[in-house]
Amino acid sequence: MAQIRFRTVDRPTLVSMLTTLYECLGSGTASISHNGNTVSYSTPSQIRATISDIENALDRRDRIAAAAIPRSPLAPQYPVISRGWN
Repeated sequence: MAQIRFRTVDRPTLVSMLTTLYECLGSGTASISHNGNTVSYSTPSQIRATISDIENALDRRDRIAAAAIPRSPLAPQYPVISRGWN
């Protein structure tokens, strides 16, 4: 199964798609309609794989957004020192 790229899809749409997939998995249905497009899955493992892909895309976006937040130059950077008391 080819991996779907979600770069052009905005976050609220991804969350909506994820919710729909979880509902589909819970109800046992094999086809999903979202924004007028219908996708049919042959096995629950395909649904789980798509859920995993969307969750990974959301996680990747969160990590990129967190890395883009500039750190304050006034924030102290303390070294981690261990004296062997652990």
